[in-house]
Amino acid sequence: MQRLTYLPSAALAAVCLFALQPQSARAEIAYLWPAGQAGAQAYSGSIGMDFVVNQPIDVTSLGVFDHLGDGISGTLTATIWDLGTSAAVPGATMTFTSGDPGTLVGSARLKPITPITLPPGSYSIASSGHGDPDFDFNPATTTTTNNGGGAITITLGRRYRGDATGGFPATVDATGFYGGGTFEFSAIPLPPAFFNGDLVSYQVQAPQAGVQDFGGSLGMDFVVNEPVYISALGAFDADQDGFNLPITVDLFVRNDGGTPNDPADDTGGANLASHTFSGSGDALVGGSRFAPLDSRLRLEPGAYTINASGYGATELLANSGVGGFAITRRTTDGAGA
Repeated sequence: MQRLTYLPSAALAAVCLFALQPQSARAEIAYLWPAGQAGAQAYSGSIGMDFVVNQPIDVTSLGVFDHLGDGISGTLTATIWDLGTSAAVPGATMTFTSGDPGTLVGSARLKPITPITLPPGSYSIASSGHGDPDFDFNPATTTTTNNGGGAITITLGRRYRGDATGGFPATVDATGFYGGGTFEFSAIPLPPAFFNGDLVSYQVQAPQAGVQDFGGSLGMDFVVNEPVYISALGAFDADQDGFNLPITVDLFVRNDGGTPNDPADDTGGANLASHTFSGSGDALVGGSRFAPLDSRLRLEPGAYTINASGYGATELLANSGVGGFAITRRTTDGAGA
């Protein structure tokens, strides 16, 4: 699991936070085509579509595109390849024949495998053996994708093997989809990391009182070094008794080229996510309350700011730069991510 690297701010270290939240498990078919879809290419080589696993998933079935959904005439093979090693994932290969074509879902034939857990990483789902009349579909303009609530990312990358055999598809093609291989999977629920301080970027320990009456915007800068996923925003709750004022947390991407704490270089940015807190309905973690985003948000490498506003006389913020006041806190950098 990847997390964020934050650049500490002495004055505003306890204003707002991120956390990663568990995802619910639900079976999904990663790539699917409508019933009766016709193929358009007779290519027997390996054709693959790339995806990234963001949290561990269980793969329970492999599948292939079935031209017109009328059965398999020859032999088609589906394989999941590890892009880090260019090797087939052990146990993630299945053949489809006229005598054992699998179950038709849309225009995909699916067959169960012994469940395989894929850890976070980059992979490609490939099929091979397509030919007349077992055409593949290229370009697969009617492809529907499922990401398991953010458990995987469909990258739109695709690849093929130039010698028309069933090995690793090393040649990168233009972005898009093939009607080739697919798989069924479910996200493995994460441990209760949402309530574990080592997955909270700025963790304020309770009990913690507020110390400053300030109604303006308060931001802390951080730099993402490799792609990370955010699923909750948080705000400091003075005395942990619920918010007496509406507090809004905003996540901004900065256009300053990654230079933190340089006002002359901070010329603007775009708002990526926002949440307004009120009362005590959101989950309390240490000295802050958290609210999950509707879906996990991928942050690409770059410069960001997490901001809070709305504090005032009846809802004081915590500021480690006020009168030597000490805030009990810790930060998490996700091993440099």
